[in-house]
Amino acid sequence: EQLRFCRHILLSSPPGQFDLLLSDVKNILVPNALLSQEWVDKVRKERAEIDFPYGVSSTEKSEFHLSLDQSVQHYAKSKNGGKGVTINSTVVEKADKKMFIIFLYIENTQNLSNFVASSRNSTFLLKLVGNDTYALQGSVFLHSHAFEHGNIQLNSKQNYGPAKIKVDGNTVDKVVQRIDEWESSLLSNLREMYGGMGDGMLKSMRRIMPITRTRMDWNVQTHRVVKTLNDTAK
Repeated sequence: EQLRFCRHILLSSPPGQFDLLLSDVKNILVPNALLSQEWVDKVRKERAEIDFPYGVSSTEKSEFHLSLDQSVQHYAKSKNGGKGVTINSTVVEKADKKMFIIFLYIENTQNLSNFVASSRNSTFLLKLVGNDTYALQGSVFLHSHAFEHGNIQLNSKQNYGPAKIKVDGNTVDKVVQRIDEWESSLLSNLREMYGGMGDGMLKSMRRIMPITRTRMDWNVQTHRVVKTLNDTAK
């Protein structure tokens, strides 16, 4: 029963924090003897497959497959490289050669010292729908975690497509360009949403005038200064 509970906790671990959570589980929940290395490795693999469920294609890669895989990897690294960022990407070719699964997993853990972590999974299906046309569609799944003065996880999903792409010498470039447009649009919308959250979403969720008849000051830095002064005075 304890192992089942521990497995559930570890499979729900936020981006990049499996080992941190494993350490807490060992210290708090169960004796270390119950968590064998074999059991930990098995659960770690299960957790990794949740984030990155597609392995390397078992079929021999065609020229188009190789070109698409290389371009997707280059795109992922050029857009999301940097300290604290891990990237996985693959393109799986189905046995009938008529569909490709493009998968990107970007995990950003560079802000753990600031109590923030996030990951982005992007999955796209490229399917041949005619002799000279592909249909591209996909979804982007965001997983964010903030744990300063609380513990919040946010999961969000955005679907895209289908978009028709003609088969020609520039098909791979067109596929990557469309993926770039979709992801750039998503990130732009997120920046706009977070930028206006104080006067938008959060404002609509709170009273304009509290019972004290004094408007709430939502400046986080101000509250931190006040808290520091109060702690110093004790």
